[in-house]
Amino acid sequence: MTSSIRTISIAALAVVLIGILCIIGGLTLPFMYAGSLGPAWLPLVIGILCIVCAVVYWFTAVRADETINWTDRRGWLTIGGIFGSFVVFLIIANLTLFALGAFVFIVLFLTVINAYLIVKRLIIAALSAAAIHVLFVILLQLPLPGAWR
Repeated sequence: MTSSIRTISIAALAVVLIGILCIIGGLTLPFMYAGSLGPAWLPLVIGILCIVCAVVYWFTAVRADETINWTDRRGWLTIGGIFGSFVVFLIIANLTLFALGAFVFIVLFLTVINAYLIVKRLIIAALSAAAIHVLFVILLQLPLPGAWR
């Protein structure tokens, strides 16, 4: 196995594992809630899509003999920052309001990847958090942690 194929395999396996974790997490949630689709479907769909994308990527990349270069220190700091943003989201969303967690996550994520000025980050995060709340809590009537109706 060449270094390139090994790298591709590691990347694909990481995405497959994330997909499996999403599916496992989704199986702990209700499939139906108040007579409509429950919250289990979102992580299940995301998990299945992760697995399918990883498998397609692996076959396509191996067939094309694509090379992947591991990132430098700055890249790893960005990846760590994104991961840290997600951990902060999980903590805030589960302890307080889901929409607040989404707002903080989006602000931190956009800051880590150095996208937009701070005012635009705040506007994007506020609109996204509001859209998540309206879509899931009000329109789909799915309960999110700490959500108000």
